[in-house]
Amino acid sequence: MEVLHPTVFHSSPPKLISNVPKHLDSTIGPNLEKSDVVAIKLHMGEEGNARYIRPTVVRTIADWLREMGTEPFVTDSTTLYKRKRGTLFDYLRTARRHGFTAETMGCPVLIADGIKSNGVPVEVDEHLKLDSVGVAPLIYEADAIVSLSHVTFHPDVLPAAGLKNLAMGCTDKAAKMRMHASDAKPRFDREKCTGCGACVRHCPADAIELVDGKASFIPENCVSCAECIAFCNYGAVRVNWSSLSRDVCRGVIDAVRAVKSTFEPGKLAFMNLGYDVTEECDCGGGSNRPVIADFGCLTGLDPVAVDSATADMINSTEVYPGGPLSGSAEVADRMSLLKPDVDWKSFLGMAEEHKIGRADYEIKTI
Repeated sequence: MEVLHPTVFHSSPPKLISNVPKHLDSTIGPNLEKSDVVAIKLHMGEEGNARYIRPTVVRTIADWLREMGTEPFVTDSTTLYKRKRGTLFDYLRTARRHGFTAETMGCPVLIADGIKSNGVPVEVDEHLKLDSVGVAPLIYEADAIVSLSHVTFHPDVLPAAGLKNLAMGCTDKAAKMRMHASDAKPRFDREKCTGCGACVRHCPADAIELVDGKASFIPENCVSCAECIAFCNYGAVRVNWSSLSRDVCRGVIDAVRAVKSTFEPGKLAFMNLGYDVTEECDCGGGSNRPVIADFGCLTGLDPVAVDSATADMINSTEVYPGGPLSGSAEVADRMSLLKPDVDWKSFLGMAEEHKIGRADYEIKTI
C-alpha cells in the first residue's frame, strides 16, 4: 500500500494576498462547517518591532472565513515576560498600535487567555515534560484554528514557526513557565553587576532581588526563561543555552499535543509566512535585518510537515544581502550556524516520534 506524504502548499512571495483563499480552500476549507468559531492565531508584534505579520494578510484570512459562513476572531495569548503584551490590556493597546482592531480586521480581536491567564487543564499521556497543559480558554472553546506564523529564528526552538506558535501562543502563563523551567539556571557575576535592576523588573518568577546594590539570585524560584539575560546590558548574567533549549523543546512538544487534542482532525491549518525572516523572534523590540530573502507562504494540515518544509526553505533560499548570513550562502545548515545550541533536527524528530505529524512532505505550488 502506497504511503502518501503530507501535502504542503507553497506560494511565491508576490502572490501572498491573492493566494491566501487558495491556501485555505486546499487545507482547512473542506472541514469547516457554517457557524464554526475559528481562531486566527498570530503574534501581533512586540512594541518597537516592525517585522510582524502585516494586518492586511490577517484581514484577508478573516474575510475568507466570514465568506465561508464561520465566525472568526483574531487572537494571541499574553506573554510570560514583562514588556508590552504581558497583560490583556497591554496586549490590546499594542495590537491597536500595530493595526489589529475589530474595525481593521472585520472581526473581534480577543486575548485568548483572558485577564488572569487561567487555562483549561488538558492532560498529556506519555508526556516528555508536562503531564498537564493549561490551554487558553478561547483556544479551547474554538471549533477550528488557523495558526498563522511569522517564520523567524529563536534561541530555544527552531524553526520558530507552526509548532512553537501553537505551543507557546495558545497556552496560559503557568504552562509557559513550565515549558521554560529547566535545570539550566543562570549564573550571576556580581563584579559585572551595576545594580540597575533591569533583571529584577523583568523576571516573571520573582527569582532575583537587589541586595546591597547587586542582583541576588533565588534559584528555587527560577523558571529558566532567560529574560534576565535578555535585559542585562553588562554581561553579568549567563546561562547554559544548549541545556535550556533541549528542555524547552520537550515542553513545546507536550503543549502542542495538548492544544492539538482539543480540535477535531482537519480543523487546524498551519500557515507559515516566510517574509522578513529575522535572526530573533518578534518578541524583541528591535527590527533586525532579515537573514534570508522572502520565500513566500507554506500551508498544510500537518504542522511537522509544514515546519520541515520551512526548515528546508530557510536552508535553501537566497541569503539576504548584508544580513547575518551574508557571506555564508553555501552553508547547508543555516539555523545551526546562527543558533548552534539549538538542535532543530532533534526537535522535529521528537514531534514526529510523538505522532504530532510527519517530517516528510510533498510540495504543491499554488
